[in-house]
Amino acid sequence: MQTVQSRLKEAYITVTCPHCRTQVEYLNPTPTESTLKDGFHLACAKCSQTWIIKPGGAGASSSSSSSSANKSGKEKAKRRIGTDERPLDMTYYERLGLPVTCTTEDVKKAYRRLAIKFHPDKNPDDPSAAERFKEIAIAYTTLSDLGLRHAYNEFGKGKGDGGGQDGEAMVDPEAIFSQLFGGERFQDIIGTISLGQDMKAAMQDEDEDEDDTTAKTHDPSQPPPPTPSPEEIEAKRKKKEAKAEAEKKVAEHKEKVRQERVNNLVERLKTKLALFSEQAEGEDDEQIASGGQCPPWDRSHACYRIEADRTYLILTVRTMWTIEAEELKQESYGVELLHTVGFVYKSKSQHYLATTGIIPFGVAGWFHSARSTAHIIGQTVSTVRSAYALKDVFEAISQAEKSGLSEEKKKELEDKAAQMGLHALFKGAKLEVESVIREVCDTVLAEEGVNTAMLRKRAVAMGILGEVYESVKKDAHSNPPIGRGAPFANLGGAPPPAA
Repeated sequence: MQTVQSRLKEAYITVTCPHCRTQVEYLNPTPTESTLKDGFHLACAKCSQTWIIKPGGAGASSSSSSSSANKSGKEKAKRRIGTDERPLDMTYYERLGLPVTCTTEDVKKAYRRLAIKFHPDKNPDDPSAAERFKEIAIAYTTLSDLGLRHAYNEFGKGKGDGGGQDGEAMVDPEAIFSQLFGGERFQDIIGTISLGQDMKAAMQDEDEDEDDTTAKTHDPSQPPPPTPSPEEIEAKRKKKEAKAEAEKKVAEHKEKVRQERVNNLVERLKTKLALFSEQAEGEDDEQIASGGQCPPWDRSHACYRIEADRTYLILTVRTMWTIEAEELKQESYGVELLHTVGFVYKSKSQHYLATTGIIPFGVAGWFHSARSTAHIIGQTVSTVRSAYALKDVFEAISQAEKSGLSEEKKKELEDKAAQMGLHALFKGAKLEVESVIREVCDTVLAEEGVNTAMLRKRAVAMGILGEVYESVKKDAHSNPPIGRGAPFANLGGAPPPAA
């Protein structure tokens, strides 16, 4: 078997020959008074022509500076969140001598082998043996647990609890969005907002985008890059095709996730609307919609009774949804989300009832369709304006830093940027929520195999639910507990019957 000789790694500097445009590399000569003052001649390995590399010129200094700048730029653009295929940190894998694709069984085998080899009892003369053994155990504990391993892959060593690289705080954008806009209580109404997932994906691919940008930029003071070879052109073409294929798969996955989200919300909404549509005798059944009194022994109506001050209270669907809304409004952005969802519910209800009403050809639905289109355009324009306003604030902060603005004024601008940033994020989330809820409503009101009478009762129930959500108002207090007396007065149903 042939033996190949290696060499020690050295700090070669890459430059482009100004004569033949070939990229070559060289080692800096030993510094002397002459080289430090006048520079040195560099001979091209291909054309043998020479040129002068001056101190601080386009040769050694600029090349090393360029290399340093590129390195710095890449460090700044380094991914802040990794993936299972491309972990942010490789320390634990390297500690166990395993690849990223290792299985849980591989982790166990590696741990057993290393634990025996580096156990402190087997290395009594090595003072670092105990610490090394502890590090191996930590790596095993992390990589053998799928949940801990996923968190480590995303956030790095010791960052499974939301930390970041270099001690910077790093949190999961998905978790932030789910808690910031509605929380878990809104999952059955709006699902999981995908903006958090998109932001997380962008942070995971941040370094790739930077590499593409760096490759396209060129310093005009440097000689133009050499003409790429056919092999390089082919490699670039394959890379472009692979990237396009990956983007296509990502788009397909997003569409699949969205469809699953819509399907789940459709079933949830149908169940909620069934409280009215399955029990009401007609679409104008006020006994179910707005409440009515029935004797305690009469259980023929779809209403609830609770005892308060020895009286009976008829809880109708409207009242139940009002109670639900009063609880939901306590969540983060709860009132705003209820208004958003309520508007879509009511609009879709009015549109369906008008389209399937007594006026032929659905003419009455044209007005509601046009109004809905105008609303979508208006919301989109408003979101874009919010983004531009936020951009202006960040530019103002940048100018303030250059002009030496006081810390107090700078903090005011930063606070304003934070508020406007949150507002812009909600605008984007609101657009997404409206789009998803519109699709959910369309599916619920166009289910195959369901007669028009039932679909119209669903539309009526949807309108009632929309009215309840839209009528929610902010208050300065937490949601009052449901109990005796006054709280029942504002639930929207019938008052308790006299004792």
